[in-house]
Amino acid sequence: MTEITLSVKDEVIKEYGTLFIKDFFEKQLENLSLLRQMDKIKKHILSSNMDYEKELENIRQKAWDEYKGDFLSEKPSSYAKILTKKIPLTLPWL
Repeated sequence: MTEITLSVKDEVIKEYGTLFIKDFFEKQLENLSLLRQMDKIKKHILSSNMDYEKELENIRQKAWDEYKGDFLSEKPSSYAKILTKKIPLTLPWL
């Protein structure tokens, strides 16, 4: 790993602090890395001659069908039952 030294105005250090600035730059570098990875993935998809729009539509449809099965059917799944379980509420002022 390479260490980089930067000159930062005193006003910026006073306003944000060194820890915030360090975290900010680390996040920016992570974002650059993610953008590079996204570019590689995009190039790979385009070079594969895959119909990615059709694939995405299939994935969306599968997710929608799963959602309908869990939350919109007459017999909800166990997960949906947990989400709709009634919890008694006691209010101390009543």
